[in-house]
Amino acid sequence: MAEENKREKFVRLAENRTNRIIDQIELLGNLSNTSAYEYSKKRYSKQNSKESRKFTFGE
Repeated sequence: MAEENKREKFVRLAENRTNRIIDQIELLGNLSNTSAYEYSKKRYSKQNSKESRKFTFGE
């Protein structure tokens, strides 16, 4: 197998990473199914900081 150049490596990695992100977004979207899950907007809070941008789901 020939050694891939920088452009080929970029395309390969970008395609793989993009497809994984799309799969994860679809999984996240499944959580909006109210017949399978129960949640309210008050039950989650978003932590905003430059170090961390994570959602916390709590009581």
